[in-house]
Amino acid sequence: FTLNVRVLSKDWNKTKTLVKRSDILFQKKNKYIAKYRNKAQSIIDSHFFNDKPLTINLFTKEFTNENQDSTDFFKFIYNELEQKSYAKETLRMYKGNISKIKKFRNKIDITDIDLKFLHEYKKYMIEVLNNKPITWNRSLAFIKI
Repeated sequence: FTLNVRVLSKDWNKTKTLVKRSDILFQKKNKYIAKYRNKAQSIIDSHFFNDKPLTINLFTKEFTNENQDSTDFFKFIYNELEQKSYAKETLRMYKGNISKIKKFRNKIDITDIDLKFLHEYKKYMIEVLNNKPITWNRSLAFIKI
């Protein structure tokens, strides 16, 4: 991936893959490079530690933020469902949970999901939907996925 950082070949350390001190903006350029190196490593680590397969196409999407153009919860969750293959019944249950959350709030920013949101959603499931503890517990667990 190109970061569009311009460096003269005499100012580039191939071994360390860093800009040499001879470039007047070496610190700024190296910080910029480090930022994206860390982002790439974070994507790799996330997939590794969560036992999720990582293809070059998926890496590219995550690295270039194609699948995170907003913090819309529903866009995020639908994208997550597309990334993995689920059993038919599991997918049906997940879509049912999404539908229930949409009835509670039809627009949710990921940053809106906090303890207060979870308490309000639980209260909605108990008081409005008359859900039993097993049902609202599973619905709350779905959000954690």
